[in-house]
Order: sequence, then structure tokens, then C-alpha cells
Amino acid sequence: MHRLTGKARSTIAKLSFTQDDEGNRLIEASELVRGYGTQLDLDSDGGLKTKTERIEKKSQPPEENSQLLQESLERERQERERERRQYQETIGHLRDDLEKSHERESRATLLLENQSSSTQSWQ
Repeated sequence: MHRLTGKARSTIAKLSFTQDDEGNRLIEASELVRGYGTQLDLDSDGGLKTKTERIEKKSQPPEENSQLLQESLERERQERERERRQYQETIGHLRDDLEKSHERESRATLLLENQSSSTQSWQ
């Protein structure tokens, strides 16, 4: 543990710990953060990453990173394309509705004009 944290064994001994069935000391990640701050490199399970894990993470092959980026960009592109199609469909529906509304307005205007002219000619 002292090799992972870079602290002396006497400092580590001041932290609260429990022991497993084999007598190994188990220190909670929160206890390490309390003692050393957030400078520790913790993995997703709350455990300390070993030096090897940190090196492996930093030295991923560029091809792998490139492949991951390309896949991510492709997913983003597909999502934007899907959104674009939805927006275009919505615009089409709105245009149709607007056109129908104009047609109803024109018919209503014609009816009113016809009623107005027939009422005037009757008098």
C-alpha cells in the first residue's frame, strides 16, 4: 500500500482499516481520500490502480483510440441524421397544416362574400 500511495508505512498505519479472513488490512477508498486527498488514482470499484494499470491506461495504442473516436463520431453522425429527418418530417407536416388552414380560410371568405352579395341583391 505504501508503494501505491507514496507515503511511509507509519502514515498508512494511522488510517482506519478492517481485516479480511486472511489478516490482510482493507482500507476504504474514502479513508484514503480523507488521508491523502484526491491525488490518488482510484479505479471504478474504488480501489487503487497499480502503477502498471496507470501506465497501460496512458499507453493505449493510437489505433485503438482512433477506432474508438471513429465509432463515437459515427454514432453522433447517425444521431444527427435521425434528428434531421425528424425535423424535416415535422416541417413537412406543419407546411401541410398551414396550407389546409389557408384553404379553409379562403373557402370561409368565399362563403361570406357569396352570402353578402346574395343578401344585397335580394334587397
